[in-house]
Amino acid sequence: MTYVVSGINGEKELFNDLLTQIDFRDRDEMIIAGGIIDYGGDSVALIQDLSMRDNVFPVAGPNELAAAKVLPYCVDPAKKPPQKVAQATRDWFAIGGKSTFEQFAALDREDREAVVDYLSDIPFYETATVSGKYHLIMSGVPEGLRDGCGIETFTEADFLNTDFDPDEIRLSTTVIISGGKPVEDVCPDEPDSIYLGKGVTLINCGLINGGRLAALRLNDGAVFYVP
Repeated sequence: MTYVVSGINGEKELFNDLLTQIDFRDRDEMIIAGGIIDYGGDSVALIQDLSMRDNVFPVAGPNELAAAKVLPYCVDPAKKPPQKVAQATRDWFAIGGKSTFEQFAALDREDREAVVDYLSDIPFYETATVSGKYHLIMSGVPEGLRDGCGIETFTEADFLNTDFDPDEIRLSTTVIISGGKPVEDVCPDEPDSIYLGKGVTLINCGLINGGRLAALRLNDGAVFYVP
């Protein structure tokens, strides 16, 4: 079975509860469409857990990108980071990164390097062909994404774009799944349920704002929630 999740935001315990609910096993696969870290208290422990799972594939969102721009300069506390990192750190903290930074600082050097390596290798999209359907899974959706437009032409900023209409059909033969745009933006009456748009499926059910952590099973469209 193949699952898509987003918006864990460091809530490792709830993530473990979700894995239990879906009975996630070694033969299964999971794609996390951004929102892996920050806000919650266990972001670094979550990264360490995910880095040991060969069947879980992360996709970068704003938080992961922000951390990847800062933490490589913080592996060796004896070295003063360049001035540009100060603003990048403030920007990261503004979207919930402070707790992750503090957890990172408590690690030894070897573990810090491992976290940096993991974050630095996260791609901006993943694909999956399941039950005869081709899925494109991202945090945001590039503004100019249309049939005939190569996905490799877009920049990192494009993949973080959340200013889009999920009911506008973009790709005729591809299911697009976004983990960055909150369901609440388009469906305020049901913000904590997966939104099946005509063009884009939204799976960010607002856990950091009191919502739920959701998983979508691509094989049959089944949905799962915690809490």
